[in-house]
Amino acid sequence: MTRRCFQCETENPPEQSFCGSCGAALVLKEYISGQVSKELASAVRDRDTLETESAIKVFEKALGWVKLFGGVTVALLALFLGLVGWKEIDLMKAADVAKQSIEGTTKQSIGEIQTASNQAKQANKESVSNADQLSKEMKSTASQTNLELKRQAASVRTEVANSKSELEAVNRLRPEFDSMRAQLGKATSDLDAQQKVISSSEDFVKHVFSSHVISTFWLRDQFQSNYVVFPPPKGVPNSSATVLMLVPETPIDGTLQLQYSIFMEPPSSYWHIHNMILFSCPCDAMDLKNYSFDVSFFPDKSDKETIKAFTVRDGRVYADDQPMPKFGQQADPDWKGNKWMQVGQPSPPLQPVKP
Repeated sequence: MTRRCFQCETENPPEQSFCGSCGAALVLKEYISGQVSKELASAVRDRDTLETESAIKVFEKALGWVKLFGGVTVALLALFLGLVGWKEIDLMKAADVAKQSIEGTTKQSIGEIQTASNQAKQANKESVSNADQLSKEMKSTASQTNLELKRQAASVRTEVANSKSELEAVNRLRPEFDSMRAQLGKATSDLDAQQKVISSSEDFVKHVFSSHVISTFWLRDQFQSNYVVFPPPKGVPNSSATVLMLVPETPIDGTLQLQYSIFMEPPSSYWHIHNMILFSCPCDAMDLKNYSFDVSFFPDKSDKETIKAFTVRDGRVYADDQPMPKFGQQADPDWKGNKWMQVGQPSPPLQPVKP
């Protein structure tokens, strides 16, 4: 509780002994003592002033008497008598004035003290009332806070219990989750592998189709370095002409196609030994000069053993250094075979040597 100053009514902290505003004592006894001392000091000061003024007036009057009577001794005596008599009179008046002043100050201080006491009592009552009201509000707030804390604690316990149940359920499902995760990982790995295979297959297909080869032959002569035309054997009914053609690379089995003019030849009418195409044509050799032969295929890049050119020596055709049978006659007893073809009837269909 603060201390109110009796002089300026400023509120001061309870541990303070003097007013921070005017410097007056905050203790009642000390305050009254200070007031009395102040009044006495004022009265004494007023008395001293009055004495001084009176002495000056007496001195002036004595000086006049000296001038009037013309004697120093008489003047000094009169001055001494005047001073003594005047001082006694002045002290009596000052004492009366001080007494009246002290009585008035005391009455005023008592009134102020009574007023301050009443105000302090009223302030104390108000403080007690406010304290009671604050205590009631604090009790009400504490009760509400306690209820709220209990409610929140119950809610937290419920949430913890629910979380515990959910965690237990998750733990029970963990093996299934692990199994599903493993299956998903395997499926992802398989999918990546398939994607690579698909990508590789697509690249392979693109590469294969981009390597498609078409070789065109115009059979205007009987013999060239890349083709040889054998007419049908004489005296053999329904015999066929035989055509040997060299293409740049070895065809992949099953991809070879032979087209004469606009006609696709049947697969049974041609075959290949490495990059050499053997075609049995049921026609006259002269008919082959009219149109071109188109040989299309996908090359087998792995076969490095290819034939470079045809040559003729001693009436026999050689594929590089390997002798070929004489297809234009019924029998060729001098032909002993080569590394690609078996010894036998040279007329089509010829059988390639199996590896």
